[in-house]
Amino acid sequence: MLRDLVRAVAQLSDPATRRWVWISVAGALGILIGLVVLIELAVTFLGETGYVWLDWIVRILSAGGALLGAWFLFPAVATVLLGMMLDPVVDAVEARHYPGLPPPRKIGLVEGTGGALRLGLLTVLLNLLVLPLYFVPVVNLVVALLLNGFLLGREYVELVAARRMARADVKALRARHGAAILAAGAVVAALLLIPFVNLVAPVVGIALFTHRLRAWRPGPVQS
Repeated sequence: MLRDLVRAVAQLSDPATRRWVWISVAGALGILIGLVVLIELAVTFLGETGYVWLDWIVRILSAGGALLGAWFLFPAVATVLLGMMLDPVVDAVEARHYPGLPPPRKIGLVEGTGGALRLGLLTVLLNLLVLPLYFVPVVNLVVALLLNGFLLGREYVELVAARRMARADVKALRARHGAAILAAGAVVAALLLIPFVNLVAPVVGIALFTHRLRAWRPGPVQS
């Protein structure tokens, strides 16, 4: 997987990808700023809730934890960028590394964004459920990588693979390579937690899963 990760990072310099890198940077910055503002507004609105555990979270956030909360929630919300960039980034990767492949089925903005929004909503809800753990050192990183790695891996592989595989084949691929998909998803989740790197992580994630799919399903797969 290391070789595929290196090639995914190198994809950032490809002229066909460059536009989407800047879109990723702008979108990621907007998401981060929006998360901080929303968390601060939520803390102000909640005040004293009467629930001990929730009041504890509110006190932590009001003490300056909005940035920390936004940092850990960012991988969940950043998935909305996935649907917007999926087809052009995968096209650029395949044109550069796999020029002999037959034309794929285009996912399109509506289908890609719809899948990304469903994943984003589920990921946000699950991350909110484990939010108290994000204030426990070491535990927070383990939880973030495993939870987001599983969710991101599943959605990335389903959207990328859907361009060239039938739904039943995608499901079988997920069952066959579950551990490898989790590992690749955890890599993307880790990139989304690294300051500055997280601004381009959505593009790197799409490129990484495009390469990984060729390793898991070699040959010109086409539904």
